Amino acid sequence: MALAAEAGDETSAAYYLKGLAAVAGQQDDPKRALRLLIAARSLLDAKGSGWLDAFVPHVSQDETALAALRSQMSDAAFQEAQMWGVSAGSRGAVEYALE
Repeated sequence: MALAAEAGDETSAAYYLKGLAAVAGQQDDPKRALRLLIAARSLLDAKGSGWLDAFVPHVSQDETALAALRSQMSDAAFQEAQMWGVSAGSRGAVEYALE
């Protein structure tokens, strides 16, 4: 992920962020999972799906993941994590993911 971001391949970095969001969700860290998932979605919305979609079938489970994360958080925490994910940008999201 860090190399993709360093090379300016933000769409690939977004797919890594989605993968790390899934891991965080399985590790019972819904705030981190939501931040990473929303940051990934925000990047993909801004930059497009990128070249990776040509090689890796894309099956979006974002809505299911969002519903599951939503059920684990308060309204305020959910909204804060969503706002962070939208505003983090590529660099902020990658730095957060690598913490």
